[in-house]
Amino acid sequence: MKYIYIFIGAFILTSCLQKAKHYDCTKLKQSYNRQGFYAEESTGELFHFNKGFESAYFSKKPSVLINSINKVVKAETYGTPTIRISLNDEGSKQLELLTKNSKGKHIGIFVQDKLVMAPIVNSEIRGGELEISSGTEGKSGRDELYDYLSLLIYCNQNQ
Repeated sequence: MKYIYIFIGAFILTSCLQKAKHYDCTKLKQSYNRQGFYAEESTGELFHFNKGFESAYFSKKPSVLINSINKVVKAETYGTPTIRISLNDEGSKQLELLTKNSKGKHIGIFVQDKLVMAPIVNSEIRGGELEISSGTEGKSGRDELYDYLSLLIYCNQNQ
């Protein structure tokens, strides 16, 4: 049974990489108004999420740039699907400052001008490693973020 899971996992990974090879990476390098991690602040722009049941004001400029991400992995913690993200040194410093000042608040994670996740900060994050277990649209938001970041990392490494 273990070998079946390994085979299926290898097949899915191969399919994703084949898809990435055919993806036009120039689309990812376009200039977008919102792309990255944004602080929740009262003077920002209003966004609705969680199927319209929640809203928050997010800053106009990103606190952490999306290109600061080195690695993204789907994981599971205590039965809950998560995304683990690793940042470079600059992104790590930016995230530490952002989370230090955002405890109990949302962080808006934007991809190509779309708010895909808005997790609440539980504690200051040091070391550039973070794990996200919830978002604006649950599983679809996590999957969208994971897929985009995986393609972005692939494109940055191969072009």
